[in-house]
Amino acid sequence: MRPSQAALRLCGGLASGLLVLAGFIGIFADCLRALSNGWFFSAMHYLAECTILMAAGCACVIAEIRPHQIVSENAPYLNKDM
Repeated sequence: MRPSQAALRLCGGLASGLLVLAGFIGIFADCLRALSNGWFFSAMHYLAECTILMAAGCACVIAEIRPHQIVSENAPYLNKDM
């Protein structure tokens, strides 16, 4: 793997990790605040948003670590060592 590819993978993993962090912070900032005020439906809405953020971030981190075989088949130049 070339250094530029490694740097791009690290940056992609960092961006994906920030999605997970945003979801985690959102749970404390939005969901728990809504629960403490007694707004249960708003709290469920915020919890669903944060769960989707964290799940998408985790999926992207895993995709950065080990890309799916379909990507390697359709775009072999992404994994080619030069």
